[in-house]
Amino acid sequence: MIKNFSYEYLGDRALIISVKQGGINNIHEIYSILSKKLEDLVLDFVKTPESLALYNDPYKVSVKDLSKRVKSLLESETLGKKERIAKTWKIPVCYDGSFGLDIKHVSKKTNLSPNFLWSSSKIKSFLSIVPRTISLINFLNLCFGNSKSSSSL
Repeated sequence: MIKNFSYEYLGDRALIISVKQGGINNIHEIYSILSKKLEDLVLDFVKTPESLALYNDPYKVSVKDLSKRVKSLLESETLGKKERIAKTWKIPVCYDGSFGLDIKHVSKKTNLSPNFLWSSSKIKSFLSIVPRTISLINFLNLCFGNSKSSSSL
């Protein structure tokens, strides 16, 4: 039984499910469960690291009735069944003068010279000191133009 959620209405057009524990992994699982079972009632799902918004079709279901259905569906589910596998993405960075319009700002904030930042071997070692975890919500949809606005990364 799932107990670590709160539910809020966003007017008569959306239900927001907030997660108190588990963060983005629970959001992905909740999305996976609800998107299959409520696809005819929900126009859009919007994921954030700690919540999921369901935009309902008010001609098919009220947000109050949607809330009851969601609670019923989630009460019978146990989260944590799926372990998400992290993907490493390499994103090219360009600090050429014509593209690196913020180089002066970055230089000032980091106390590093623009020449240091422009040096590709030095910038690679500087950026790879600490791995970063970033939750990219809808990143693939923006890049590849999928018709659905939410995806499971």
